[in-house]
Amino acid sequence: MVDKPKFKQFDYKQYKDLLDKAYEYGFVQYDGFSYRMLQAIFLVDQYYNFTLYIRSSENAKNYEPAQGERGIRVRLEGRLPNEIYQQYLKWQATSVTQLQDDYGYPSAKRSKAVGTQLHLINSTDFSTKSVLITDDLEQIYFATEAERGLYDWNQYLKSWIENIYLYWKIQ
Repeated sequence: MVDKPKFKQFDYKQYKDLLDKAYEYGFVQYDGFSYRMLQAIFLVDQYYNFTLYIRSSENAKNYEPAQGERGIRVRLEGRLPNEIYQQYLKWQATSVTQLQDDYGYPSAKRSKAVGTQLHLINSTDFSTKSVLITDDLEQIYFATEAERGLYDWNQYLKSWIENIYLYWKIQ
């Protein structure tokens, strides 16, 4: 059985998710209510080690789920690959404190049917900056340099996770 990492908790006083102090950065991608119900969790610690957990209700070609499981569950751990490390540093160089907490279409109400990406960033004092993005939000909603950096980083992670998911699906 592939365990989902425990990496965040909800703070009811601040009404937001807090990233565990063991991590510098966390990313949660949720496809929304779709045929595959894809969820991915990507975590980076202070030493640039990563954990990637992917879960989907869709079955893979040669994947045998554990008793009581359905679909694909994959957990990868290790040192950040150089390409991702470079992209991560490039994004971290922008001022993440200037980011809004929520990027979504102004008239849309959030629902479980719509996919989201959640970025959790721990600062040096372990306070967590939480940024939520509605799936497929157009680049025009990201106006500042820091926001464009977030947009590019978000797109990069989504693409990387999708490629890993497709690889595991066809194996």
